[in-house]
Amino acid sequence: HLCDRRQRQMCIRDRGVTYKTDIHVIEVQRNKKGFRIFTDTPGMSIHADRLILACGGRAAAVLGSDGSGYTLAKMLGHSLVPVVPALVQLKVKSHPLAKASGVRTETKVEIFDGSDTNNHPVILGSDTGEVQITAYGISGIPVFQISRLAAKLLYEKKTPVVRIDFFPGMSEEELKSYLQKRTPVSYTHLRAHETRSNL
Repeated sequence: HLCDRRQRQMCIRDRGVTYKTDIHVIEVQRNKKGFRIFTDTPGMSIHADRLILACGGRAAAVLGSDGSGYTLAKMLGHSLVPVVPALVQLKVKSHPLAKASGVRTETKVEIFDGSDTNNHPVILGSDTGEVQITAYGISGIPVFQISRLAAKLLYEKKTPVVRIDFFPGMSEEELKSYLQKRTPVSYTHLRAHETRSNL
């Protein structure tokens, strides 16, 4: 059940559990009896029969998630996949929509590898929903959903390219008819519903 910090401490004490706070763990060793945990306090180490490593990532160093948990995991023999940002907005080098900063609209967002020389590169991920155009790039839930793919491409020294469809669910002919009914416009300008920008 939910309770405040003091109640949690009382619950822990009532169960005979010893707990220590404000201690920085710098090394973990596994031995025949369990685990030996070394701290930055001189001469202080802790024995444990079982060990749960719950250190978070590196998103909030001020709260303790400073990335040191990755080092501890490696000490225990675990392998790690590359750590890259996720659930973040995307910044664009050449931003064709900067003047529309602040606009929110329903779109389909797709991402693919721009360094792929194939004429029809494989779409690595896509999502549909409300996207916010910002002065630096794009944001919103669909962007957050594909951001990990962009970060991975950048980590691999590749070029992530994002394509935005401002009329999802509408074919090219349907869009052409829709725009021609609204205003006389040449067909060459109808492709404005699709924006391709390098990140």
